[in-house]
Amino acid sequence: DNIYYETTDKDEFLKQFGVNKHYDKVVSFAGKFTSFKGIDLLLKAAQLYEDEDTLTVLAGDGQLFDEMNKLAKELKLNNVIFIKNQPHEVLRKLYSIADVSLVPSRNEAFGLVVIEAMACGTPVIGTNSGGIPDIITEETGMLFEPENFEELAQKVKQILNKEVIFDHNYIAKN
Repeated sequence: DNIYYETTDKDEFLKQFGVNKHYDKVVSFAGKFTSFKGIDLLLKAAQLYEDEDTLTVLAGDGQLFDEMNKLAKELKLNNVIFIKNQPHEVLRKLYSIADVSLVPSRNEAFGLVVIEAMACGTPVIGTNSGGIPDIITEETGMLFEPENFEELAQKVKQILNKEVIFDHNYIAKN
């Protein structure tokens, strides 16, 4: 049995961050707000996949935090929240309630966040560069070409709309 995965009530979890609405689907990101993490790509993709039932939660902080908040406003994203740095237990719950976790890094030698999300049984969509393709298999997630936020959005939609189905127990065990 996987001790990493945590059964968490989605609505209860989100309430602590001021979200009082029920969302059917959650997309997560955790990481440092620096340019190589590709958060701008994630937000541009969110503009294409976002709908009233989908919440995107970005955990982390860094030099681009204010800039990314501003970009989210410019892109008129209504269902994106920024929750700053969170302790490990909170991130574990975030991954556990997420339908998919995104790792849109421009350059990532080793994707620790990929492994953490997968340990919670969450499929990961990551960049097809650096160390990420070594970790993500077709059973555990999807890859997209660097900088291609349209492709990222398309893959998010495929998972959220259940066009591509993942076995969460399989992901957590691998």
